[in-house]
Amino acid sequence: MDAGLTLLWRLWRRQKFWLAHREHLYQRAVAHGWTHLRICGVYLLWTLLAVALVLSFADGPDSRQRCTTLAMLACGTLIYLLAGRFWPRRENLMESVG
Repeated sequence: MDAGLTLLWRLWRRQKFWLAHREHLYQRAVAHGWTHLRICGVYLLWTLLAVALVLSFADGPDSRQRCTTLAMLACGTLIYLLAGRFWPRRENLMESVG
């Protein structure tokens, strides 16, 4: 979610998306004092939740699988947007890396 939505955001803003940057939520969280372990723990919980939902609906009807997938994408996007407010971009950190 982080990589995909960050790429879409950079495309939307007409930035040179192929250049190195520091706009991923992970990088913004680190810039705001979060540790690598804490961030990976949050990513792990999200992944485990997604896997649990996929496995629980694997034998269900296709419509339920589609709804679950869309709900996970919507929740992921909402979390991305909320986390982006929690870890705002710092302009001096957002310059291209290279």
